[in-house]
Amino acid sequence: MKKNLLICLVAISAFISISNAQDVNYRRSSLHTILLESDNFPKKDIVINAYNSYPFPDKYNEHFKDDASGQNTAAKSFDPKKIAITDADRSAAGQKTSGASKFAKGMASQATGGLVDSTAKDIPLQINKYINESQLAKQMVKKWYNVKSDGGIDFELLKKRGCYSVSEATKESLKKTSGGTLEDLMAKDTGLISNTFVVFNKLNFIENEPVVRAIRDAAKIAATAKITQPMLLEKALQAADLAYEKGKEGYSVWTTSWLYKLAWSDKLSDYVKRIHDLPTEKERLNAWDTATVFKLVLVGSEKSQSLVTFSLKEKRTEEQIIKLALTRNIDNVYSKLQKEYDVFKPIIRVDNVGPITAKIGLKDGLTKKSKFELLNLEGTEFKKVGTISVDSKFPIWDNRFGADKEQKIDSLNGKPIVTPEWTTFKGGKKAEKGFTYMRLKK
Repeated sequence: MKKNLLICLVAISAFISISNAQDVNYRRSSLHTILLESDNFPKKDIVINAYNSYPFPDKYNEHFKDDASGQNTAAKSFDPKKIAITDADRSAAGQKTSGASKFAKGMASQATGGLVDSTAKDIPLQINKYINESQLAKQMVKKWYNVKSDGGIDFELLKKRGCYSVSEATKESLKKTSGGTLEDLMAKDTGLISNTFVVFNKLNFIENEPVVRAIRDAAKIAATAKITQPMLLEKALQAADLAYEKGKEGYSVWTTSWLYKLAWSDKLSDYVKRIHDLPTEKERLNAWDTATVFKLVLVGSEKSQSLVTFSLKEKRTEEQIIKLALTRNIDNVYSKLQKEYDVFKPIIRVDNVGPITAKIGLKDGLTKKSKFELLNLEGTEFKKVGTISVDSKFPIWDNRFGADKEQKIDSLNGKPIVTPEWTTFKGGKKAEKGFTYMRLKK
């Protein structure tokens, strides 16, 4: 076991210089997600339960997941109202006490979907204050190093996640390679820890019923004013009522997500090792307690809107509607973050070649125009070998939450249309099964 880990670590060490030289960031990123609670949730307990059961993005490691229990061990939500923002906080953030800064106003507008919210200007400050007060960055670092009750550390999580990025063929090719100690090798691999992210999600639920009711009433007023024939008027009024009945169920949801990245460097790696090397438990624990060097930095934000309404195939409960709206909307905003920010883009393993297929689909923001860089793993080097694009002759895999209950029916035979659980791509003649990966291009 120790020999296998050493092989993995040597491979990782080799990848460090290769990644820097070719600008191929081959690291499986780690992620933690946090919900901003709100009293405007239709049913707060249902929303929070739906968020906690949200299928974690499968292209990332769930950073605080406990391997033994399978549970996330860190807080997944907080209530912004419990974090007071003072004029001194606003001033320190560059705001005028009489109003929000341009930056804060922009973020606040995104957070509410353009709706009026007198407290929205403080949301960015509340997020930052939560990060500082909870010492979230330090929590993330301590998880990476599995800090013990006596302040000591180990490298088990780093070794385990490091090996995710190493192919079996590469492990075999490095069996005779040797290097420094396990600790020395891991200390050099700052790429793993630096690819650690937190996404804060702000949800705003708007009931469909008042909106569609207003549309229905306006349509009836317009029809009554314009249509003089009683029969035609009756049909127009019935059509307005039918549209209302179909659209009144459910919610429109606005989501804004803020992406933060753990700041990391060789100096911080050395800092952690110095804590570990302190001679007594008291010194180590005090060093961790007083450490203020760990930071999260804002990468950017994106927003998404979705509408979940009447279902022709099933009568949805309120809980089902909320879960469907929440899950699809968060999926949408994650795909936007990946497209907008290169640092957050995952690298995806190709399943088959000739043609190329991969387990990626509509949930991941795939469209007929999506293009990817193709990367071949050659020994310990990653080489860009071309570009691939979605093959429009085949359907894009609909892997969105709940899609299995929305199957399309073949109009000729009345049977459900079964689509494969992958997407097919064109191009990539130099792809090799087991050695090829893909990364989204803008």
